[in-house]
Amino acid sequence: MNRQLEVDYSKANFPEIYRDVFRNSETAPSNRNLVKPVLNYLQMAISLSYLPAPDSTDQRLLTHICILHDLRALEPLAKSLPAVYAEMSRRAFSSEAGRYYVLDSITGATHAD
Repeated sequence: MNRQLEVDYSKANFPEIYRDVFRNSETAPSNRNLVKPVLNYLQMAISLSYLPAPDSTDQRLLTHICILHDLRALEPLAKSLPAVYAEMSRRAFSSEAGRYYVLDSITGATHAD
């Protein structure tokens, strides 16, 4: 989970979802860098704010921000990294706007006055 909203994924460490995929695949370390340039394209940020359940001891407003990544951004890698593309395709969900997966997320709470 990142602690910053703006991340240049071409320079940062891989998001957790990719570290997980790489741990479970036979992707050569030299080929992993092919993924980095596409991570900054076709992103969508969604912010969800909510109050915890009434019986919760913490009544601060919580915010969850998800960075969704359009699966189309990975299409150039489908032939060179088929296992990575297939796994990300499996994890993607369909919507009216396209197929997305959660690339990264951050959760936080407002500070008490």
